[in-house]
Amino acid sequence: MNLDFSRFDAFHRNMEKYRLHYELNLSPATPNYYLQRGIAFHLMLEYHSNGRKAGEIDLLVAREVQDVKAIAAAKRMFAHWLQRYNPSGPVILAAEPEFLHQLPNSPHSICGKIDQILEIDGRQWVGEVKTTNSRNTFAKISTQWQTRKQAEFELIGAQALGYKPLGLLVRTVVESSPPVIW
Repeated sequence: MNLDFSRFDAFHRNMEKYRLHYELNLSPATPNYYLQRGIAFHLMLEYHSNGRKAGEIDLLVAREVQDVKAIAAAKRMFAHWLQRYNPSGPVILAAEPEFLHQLPNSPHSICGKIDQILEIDGRQWVGEVKTTNSRNTFAKISTQWQTRKQAEFELIGAQALGYKPLGLLVRTVVESSPPVIW
């Protein structure tokens, strides 16, 4: 079995929700705004990192995300992201690389996608980008990362791809006016 972090996390958070979504393939009729905004932002980040132009990115995102308001919010957040990190930001070694790692002494594997593999001052880092709303606080987001296993998944994944990350760098983009990056 290949286990990705989303399934692992969903199972531990709410087993019934896991069963409905992953085993019975049931999902809400209307996609969640915040999820759609996050998907749109990540697609923009991935396509931009891979050298796509703005117009092409818009078309590709519109194919994947139906919520026009979520796309507009993601565009504002992404424009702020580019002002802060492009071109003086970290070197992006890989954008959205997929990994598969055989667990030791087990027939099972973990798999997933990593947002970015970065190089900062000659050192490699796993880059994780999150989007959130203005009701969240830096303290709340920081506490969540202290208890989640996602960092371990991604660090193992980066090592499985041959990288030698020093750690995980989490950057959070807050939907506010103007957007904020923690």
